[in-house]
Amino acid sequence: MDDYKFLFKVVLVGNAGVGKTCLVRRFTQGLFPPGQGATIGVDFMIKTVEVGNEKVKVRGGS
Repeated sequence: MDDYKFLFKVVLVGNAGVGKTCLVRRFTQGLFPPGQGATIGVDFMIKTVEVGNEKVKVRGGS
């Protein structure tokens, strides 16, 4: 069985070069890369957080 109770999928859509990948990396990895290169295609990252006493998995894509 999975180790989370809820799964949310979030997709960021926007023009090239506006910082979608940087926002996803900031949320999932806790860092904001100043020299992030262009992402070709789609970039997915996952983070598990606790809300109350429940584990929630957030899958982000840009």
